[in-house]
Amino acid sequence: MPTYRSKPGVKIEALQWPGFTADPWPDERTRFFRPWHPFQIIRATYDAGTYTTELRAFESWCALPDGHWIIKAQNADEDKPRFWPCDPDTFARQWEPT
Repeated sequence: MPTYRSKPGVKIEALQWPGFTADPWPDERTRFFRPWHPFQIIRATYDAGTYTTELRAFESWCALPDGHWIIKAQNADEDKPRFWPCDPDTFARQWEPT
């Protein structure tokens, strides 16, 4: 999985969300969410021909539009990583590949 660092130097893992489909998940996407099962972190609802996707971030659910980034980070004092969404423009300004 690619890693990124903020322009001041903090390192994270990130995944650009391609959108929710019924297709099987690639292994790299499943590994990204470990130790969680992906469906503990991502949920989707289907209404009127459209999927709406949400990400569990900081103990609540928030919108995860297609093309947005999912940032994964873990503090040394926590046993599991945290995830949060980031829009593509903010991600491009804040993070660079390592």
